Amino acid sequence: MERTRIARVDDVKLVRRGEQVEGTLHLTPHHLIFCHTPSPNVDEPNGHPQHRTKPRELWITYPIIQTCTLRLTHPASHHPSSIRLRCRDFTFVCLCFPDEKKARDVYDSIKAWTCKLGRIEKLYAFSYQPQAPEKEVNGWDLYDARREWKRLGISEKDPDKGWRISKINTNYGFSPTYPALLAVPSAISDNTLNYAGRYRSRVRLPVLTYLHPVNNCSITRSSQPLVGVRGNRSIQDEKLLLAIFSTSHSNQSPTDPSSRPRSRQSPRSSSSGSPTQVVPPDLPDPETLEDQMISRSSSDDGPKVYGAQQHNLI
Repeated sequence: MERTRIARVDDVKLVRRGEQVEGTLHLTPHHLIFCHTPSPNVDEPNGHPQHRTKPRELWITYPIIQTCTLRLTHPASHHPSSIRLRCRDFTFVCLCFPDEKKARDVYDSIKAWTCKLGRIEKLYAFSYQPQAPEKEVNGWDLYDARREWKRLGISEKDPDKGWRISKINTNYGFSPTYPALLAVPSAISDNTLNYAGRYRSRVRLPVLTYLHPVNNCSITRSSQPLVGVRGNRSIQDEKLLLAIFSTSHSNQSPTDPSSRPRSRQSPRSSSSGSPTQVVPPDLPDPETLEDQMISRSSSDDGPKVYGAQQHNLI
């Protein structure tokens, strides 16, 4: 509380969403709390409220505040001094104070808890004490990246599908805005990823997001390349994209001679030397072919989880 110049201010008016209420403002090391009691709704004929109204609270954490503006007014203007808050979740709040000194103390306290922390350990996440129901659940175990990649068929113990899990960003030093584990093509080394990341904005190089269980087609994400006005290129980035394209495969390989269409020509055309006419083979229905591929791939009889397999593909 050494940064808080004032911990409580009474008779503060809050203007939000076109409504104006009066209450008490509390300043804690991690939150800005505004408490007020709504006016009771008089529904009975004798003038007594039908239900007892409960106090309401508005909690605003300091990191979510984007801008804080102090507007001081002259006492002769008969307008209260105000603090306008614009939050990162598009919440706009205006606090009106009866005293100019209290408004300045609240503004200095908000600025101290928002802009002058000094260390990351002073954030609310490091001092938060969960409630009893929350202590029974370990939030770090709710999501396991390796388990999710294994669900898509990418694991060190499973057969190679053209993808591997890279640990180049384990300490978030390679790309601070990317996860610790990245799924990249197996043919690409971490050294190539290091050079390819320099060609992408904020080192967000193409990494795997989704892998089709049948044809191995993938969905990858990345940021914009740093081409610039000079048309810069990166050999490592092009190599990475080429490796991503080569991981997908169809039911029939284009290099397989049996899958190529054969040309049918009559004896007359072959003897006279005229150009041969290629007759395309009869192709099966795409939906029928896809159903056969899916039924062929789903051979396990284990428990089915929605989203774990794809049977309703478009």
